[in-house]
Amino acid sequence: MHYSPHDRFQLADKVAERFPLPGAAELRVVDLVYGTEGDFYRYLFSAEYTVGVTRRKHRQRRVVTFREPKGRTTAADWSELILAEPGKAVMEQYESLHEAQGHSEGSGSDPRNLHEQKALDTRDSAVAKAPLE
Repeated sequence: MHYSPHDRFQLADKVAERFPLPGAAELRVVDLVYGTEGDFYRYLFSAEYTVGVTRRKHRQRRVVTFREPKGRTTAADWSELILAEPGKAVMEQYESLHEAQGHSEGSGSDPRNLHEQKALDTRDSAVAKAPLE
């Protein structure tokens, strides 16, 4: 599996159309983990979105996973979007969805191994965005 801090496949608009929580708006895809699973691509990511209609709008984050066939057709061919349980820490959400999809500890694609890479990528991203003086 691979990691990207950004939505390198422009999934956000398609995910927003199929997102199973009513009223979710301004959806962003971040911290994307992706790889192949047989004849499919698997995506595991954080979906950041706004909930609330008036005054009390606030951002939430849930980890989401789905698969699409390697033929890269349309979002209609995707599997259903599976959301991690709310109320868990983000890393726990990644782990629970990863385990729920049948990946074993020794598979080499454990998202806990990606935690260090995420920290490095975040640090490198912050350094790259720092203003030059």
